[in-house]
Amino acid sequence: MNVINSGDTAFMLICAALVLFMTPGLAFFYGGLVRSKNVVNTMMMSFAAMGVVAVQWVGSYDAAAGAASGGAVDYCEPPRLPRWSCDWSAAESGDSSAGIVCADS
Repeated sequence: MNVINSGDTAFMLICAALVLFMTPGLAFFYGGLVRSKNVVNTMMMSFAAMGVVAVQWVGSYDAAAGAASGGAVDYCEPPRLPRWSCDWSAAESGDSSAGIVCADS
């Protein structure tokens, strides 16, 4: 299961490239919505957001890959949540005075 699928890799690269091409267009769109003295500031905020997302993307890949691929974050077992079982027979019978009984199992 450790084989890299070339189709999945190509799809991810194409999607990332499309997002990178979209960001300047979005910056120009936002720049057109503000007054002329705020255009450069608004466009720079769009490019700064692109930089923050790039850093988060690299960091989240490292966290998602885990220690098996040399990542910094190891896999943690999620906490066990209680399983609830409820008696819905009173609600199904149409008796509005009876409550639904739920208990932790």
